[in-house]
Amino acid sequence: SRYGFGPEEVVSRPILEFIAPEDREQVALDLRRTVGDGLEFVSEFRILDAQGGRHWVEDYGRIQRDATGTILGVAGVLRDITPRKQAEAEVRASEERLRSAYLESPIAVELYDTQGRMLSANQACADLFGCADVSVLRGFSLLDDPNVPDEVKQRLRGNETVRLEMPFDFGLVKQHGLYPT
Repeated sequence: SRYGFGPEEVVSRPILEFIAPEDREQVALDLRRTVGDGLEFVSEFRILDAQGGRHWVEDYGRIQRDATGTILGVAGVLRDITPRKQAEAEVRASEERLRSAYLESPIAVELYDTQGRMLSANQACADLFGCADVSVLRGFSLLDDPNVPDEVKQRLRGNETVRLEMPFDFGLVKQHGLYPT
């Protein structure tokens, strides 16, 4: 087999011996729950190969019972999902790097929804606009900002990407009570 065990080794040993020690408790809990419910189950856990290496698998199974309801065993199909788990881990790491770059950037970054409401901003943005914390900016409407020219607001309403450099009047922000600065 691709994991280094022959059929006779697999059949003669309890299934928990093939499950990575750190996942055995969860798998046993899932099995007990399934026995109680009598339902099919899907579970993800790591199995050991003959050299002690770990492989992620997805287990589709069902408790097998005889006519009297006595449990005969578990029938299941294992599918190796190691490449998927590795890809998920890489995506999480990449997202964390991007998040860290966003949060720690010395460049002010703001994210808006399609209605022009601020979803989030980094600390550099709060610092630039003289706010104690980014939370006071959340929900701010770019389309209500008197500093933004009407032509730009119209283009934004049309879902265009707009690059803009302009002087910024904090007096207008205070006058209109847009956010505490």
